[in-house]
Amino acid sequence: MERKDADRPLFREYVETSKSYVRTTIKNFTEFRLTCLRDVRLSIIEAFVRKLRRSGKSRDVIKRNIDAIRTPINWAQSRGLVESPFDFKSIVLPERTNRERGILTEEEIGLIVAPTTVYLSGQRPFRGISNPYRPA
Repeated sequence: MERKDADRPLFREYVETSKSYVRTTIKNFTEFRLTCLRDVRLSIIEAFVRKLRRSGKSRDVIKRNIDAIRTPINWAQSRGLVESPFDFKSIVLPERTNRERGILTEEEIGLIVAPTTVYLSGQRPFRGISNPYRPA
């Protein structure tokens, strides 16, 4: 049964984002490739989280990866397709860390607000970039 059939379609952006996480991170985790859906256990999800932590992924990246697998696993659990159902709330995420942001120097501010170079010859420096001072 598709999500549309359940009267709760998923947003396209959510589906595309989830696919991206599956392609880049989740499918590279060996235990997910070797485990049938009915055999998924909390210990496998926790091992995945530990792997992401060891590789230096941020809390938000870990959370988004978990979110990408939560929906299909919850769907399977609600239909009795997982032998040992578990709750994702028991997964412990790393603590949030606040990074201190630097202050821009006057030179950096000058580079940001500096006027764009006008090319009088009509040639653009890079293909696809238009000159805001020249009518199209």
